[in-house]
Amino acid sequence: MRRVWTLGAGAATVVAGLLLSGCAATADPPLSAAPGNGGGSEVDAVGLLDVWRVSGAEGEDEDTWLKFGVHEFVLWHECAVVFGSFRASGSLLIASPDAAHGWPECTMLEGPPMVPWLTSVTEFTETEGGYELLDADGTTVATLTIDGTPPETPGLDSSIREAPEVTPEVEALFAVPASLPAGLEPVEELVGRWLPVVPPAEGDEAEQPTTEPFIELAADGTWSGSDGCNGHGGRWAATVDGNLIATAGASTLIYCEGAPVGTWMSATALAGMVDDELVLLDNAGTELGRLVRGLPAD
Repeated sequence: MRRVWTLGAGAATVVAGLLLSGCAATADPPLSAAPGNGGGSEVDAVGLLDVWRVSGAEGEDEDTWLKFGVHEFVLWHECAVVFGSFRASGSLLIASPDAAHGWPECTMLEGPPMVPWLTSVTEFTETEGGYELLDADGTTVATLTIDGTPPETPGLDSSIREAPEVTPEVEALFAVPASLPAGLEPVEELVGRWLPVVPPAEGDEAEQPTTEPFIELAADGTWSGSDGCNGHGGRWAATVDGNLIATAGASTLIYCEGAPVGTWMSATALAGMVDDELVLLDNAGTELGRLVRGLPAD
């Protein structure tokens, strides 16, 4: 018999921020545009892994650079270097600022780093010589081109300014995702609370986990959740044909017998429905986990 986690009031929804270096700060899931509603032309996203000059971004000057690494980004702008997590798959791209390192001559604002133009991005498209970053309405938010090098930043290793190494394994991670497997249908509505399906376990009922994992997908493009002990969260975006990506950021490391929802979300590239179950799959179409809809938290 299938078992499903049930939730009580007070399930953990706090997202742990990421502390990197300098003036780092914790953050709630960042503001973002609503998840993408359509599928743009699919591009092999591995080409994004480089150091780009940013132009056309609101509030940024001409000396702004953005580096995409393997699931993380570095942004040189204004008086700080901002760090965060990023995902790209198919036509989708999202980024979540987590921490910042301030330059000595600048005064850093208190609180988490805010980069509204970057957190509004949900898609990308290839152009001659670079890429355009788009919001959920398909409006160009910024243009990326190869031009110059970010400045040396006191307190940070110079290697951070170098393009990441792209190995065959990395290329596979960023390849155009597989199609939904036969038997799975695209999800009509992802927004809401989802509960992991618990696989049958050996032993008696007393040995079953008693924690309460969940995932909550919000309409503003953020998500929160818990593996039963540790809070998770970040941003998410999806297309109508089954592409789904999410950033998961950092989390506490308390051990418990829960469901690894943070790991699932950080690796998900596809999502489909079979009967009443939401099936999450990675870029190659390998199943990561299953969930069913749950009632909203009290």
